[in-house]
Amino acid sequence: MRQLYGPLKRITEIESYIYEGIGNLQKAEEVCKEYIARYPDDLNMQLRLAMIYGSINYFVFVSAVLLICLFKNI
Repeated sequence: MRQLYGPLKRITEIESYIYEGIGNLQKAEEVCKEYIARYPDDLNMQLRLAMIYGSINYFVFVSAVLLICLFKNI
């Protein structure tokens, strides 16, 4: 579907949860980043990516994503 329509919100969310559930955090990160590249203002997907970074222990990235979210909403 992604090849036909590009990244779709619900499909990307489902994909990221499946990849996270099977332990493929890098693929979960990849699908979220692809979606965010197309829809950079989607706060929910940015928070989803921050959760994945937390699972990978990329706490520097978690902080960066959360700061971006905070400043976008000011």
